[in-house]
Amino acid sequence: MKSTGCSIVIPTWNENMWLPRLLDSVVGHPLANEIIVVDNNSSDQTVAIAKEYGCLVERGGLPGLSRNIGARLAQSEMIAFVDADALVPHPTLDTAIRVLSTTDSLLYHCPLVPLSQSVYIRFFYWIMDRGFRALRHTPFRQGVGSFVAVRRSEFLEIGGFDEHLTAGEDADLVRRMGRLGRISYDTGRLVYVSSRRFSVENPVWFALKTMLWSILRLTPTRASAFDYSWKRYPERLFHQEAKYLASNSRYRTAIR
Repeated sequence: MKSTGCSIVIPTWNENMWLPRLLDSVVGHPLANEIIVVDNNSSDQTVAIAKEYGCLVERGGLPGLSRNIGARLAQSEMIAFVDADALVPHPTLDTAIRVLSTTDSLLYHCPLVPLSQSVYIRFFYWIMDRGFRALRHTPFRQGVGSFVAVRRSEFLEIGGFDEHLTAGEDADLVRRMGRLGRISYDTGRLVYVSSRRFSVENPVWFALKTMLWSILRLTPTRASAFDYSWKRYPERLFHQEAKYLASNSRYRTAIR
């Protein structure tokens, strides 16, 4: 088991457009000991791309199961779970590893910034951030799996992500880890994420479902009301985000 650096675990399903962007942002990071892609039987080039980047590839399923599989394979004490549509600035990964290795924090996460100019979408993420801030010193901590870093030993001690949950397993993990020890929600760092889900679902309905999952995960219930499902995302959404990134120097410099 490596004591410094971290293992990066990425659950995937048909991510041949978004995965290279994430891997470009983390491959070569001096503290990224390994990158584990756990794939849910993709029918595109996701697996081939992961192998080209030198990732360890394993078969998975829904996000919770895939993350647990990756965690069991991980060789580092620190694990960063990252969604394939995210962009992780190097300073954020540096800080996550430092906090987990030098403090008593068991889990580290930070605000998410959507790659979108939509006022509605940006407001939704702002509300989510304010909710996480308000709950971070209570027994009802919340979080989103787009980027969550944990100490492997304590993560495995509580059984990892609850694979019986069909949605909101990330919020459930943060709550349970918070009952075991300290959680760090670092408002000084950021992770950038795609807002593509708002484009393939009704944006108001998707926001309401997400809020419902968060409320349900405040308790030990395994009810979800609406199950999570993988979605296929049109190529045009990736190109829209790429254009947005190219036009914003703040984002271009932040991911390095």
